Amino acid sequence: MGEELERMHPRVYTNISRQLSRAPFGELEDSDMAPMLLNLVAKDLFRSSITWGKIISIFAVCGGFAIDCVRQGHFDYLQCLIDGLAEIIEDDLVYWLIDNGGWLGLSRHIRPRVGEFTFLGWLTLFVTISAGVYMVSNVCRRIGGQLYSLLF
Repeated sequence: MGEELERMHPRVYTNISRQLSRAPFGELEDSDMAPMLLNLVAKDLFRSSITWGKIISIFAVCGGFAIDCVRQGHFDYLQCLIDGLAEIIEDDLVYWLIDNGGWLGLSRHIRPRVGEFTFLGWLTLFVTISAGVYMVSNVCRRIGGQLYSLLF
């Protein structure tokens, strides 16, 4: 889902530091800046409600910040960014995640329930089986007729 978000909205998830920072060219001035900006984005994003889409979006924003850190040569900022995301999960998301089935709840949210057939599904299954039985019976009848004529 994150890749789909980034593909659908590339301008939102690229050059994150440039979009949010007041520093020239979006330069991250210290290691606390990216987690602080990420926290502000999360607070604004989760202000009205929390959804799986918003949670995935904050991970995509964090990924954009990580790319910006690497491009700017601030490899040491990455651990602070990870800690900042963990803090967001602990402070803002933990109770919502528990109420919605934890991280496994995301897979249940994305994947449709297996085993539920619709009327169209049952009809398709019936037609397919009927056609298969018809074809097998015709083949057996022809083979049987030819075998009978050969034997007698």
